[in-house]
Amino acid sequence: MIGLVIGRQDLLIIKRGFTFKSIDGINKLGFIPDVELSPLSAAIMLRIAELLNERITPPLNNVRLSEYTEDCNIGSFICMGLKMLRYGDADLDKLRDSINSIPLPTIEPVSTMVGIILSIETGLPIEVYSDIWPMLVDVLAEVKGLGRDVVVHSNVFDINRVYVFDYVIRRFIRIPRIDDVYRHEEGGDDTVELIDKSFRRDTRAFSKYSTAAPARFIEPPKGLVHLLKVLIGELNGVTTLKSLTDILSRDGFGLGDIMSAVDNGYVTYNPMDLTVRVTPAGLAMARHLGIITSTGDANAQG
Repeated sequence: MIGLVIGRQDLLIIKRGFTFKSIDGINKLGFIPDVELSPLSAAIMLRIAELLNERITPPLNNVRLSEYTEDCNIGSFICMGLKMLRYGDADLDKLRDSINSIPLPTIEPVSTMVGIILSIETGLPIEVYSDIWPMLVDVLAEVKGLGRDVVVHSNVFDINRVYVFDYVIRRFIRIPRIDDVYRHEEGGDDTVELIDKSFRRDTRAFSKYSTAAPARFIEPPKGLVHLLKVLIGELNGVTTLKSLTDILSRDGFGLGDIMSAVDNGYVTYNPMDLTVRVTPAGLAMARHLGIITSTGDANAQG
């Protein structure tokens, strides 16, 4: 699963693996794991170099990242960035169940390149910073096809290229509309009109779900029960992914519970406006759980 987080570098999404962020309470590795470069990693390095019109030495198969860096063309900005990094041997088995901070700067294209290589070669989840991701949708699709868990943090948003991601978390900010500058009649100052919302909407459901109740009721996960209570009882069945994640996190639940509900058809996620909406199947489940009554009213005690 791969995700995109826009303008929220304060969010730590992964629960194990590597992150470029230095956060109190997590293991600080102090170096970049010195992995061997497979043919796929070598191809990705050349793909990024070609994208930026840089010439680098083609990596040899099974050469370590530190070994390649030593012989890399110093005239290339990519090679200069790689030489800035500190590499070391890492025991991946010991790091597999913990969150580990690695000193990977948010400088492109090294941040994207090294982050994707670590994801491919270690198989561990990783948070990577990338502002060139819109030009590497094919690479992200390959990483997704390998079953890797990657969270891309960025300050760049391209609505036409987000479909490769399984989820998107975006910071909502006030954006100046520079085409609607007007003057105050009294003060005469140039003022910029500010927009509070995005009006891009697509209310069509992406999938159809049956409203029929299951033949045999199975006790649902606690995360699903709590999600439906919040989404239906408090938020009238629809809200933004960010708002729902924040509310669920107060009670020990989070994004994983939302994605599980999406996969099982109880809610839908619309990447066009980043909203989560309950489905007919979710309403049917809520009736079984007593969250809403047979008349459709939310149970206040649920």
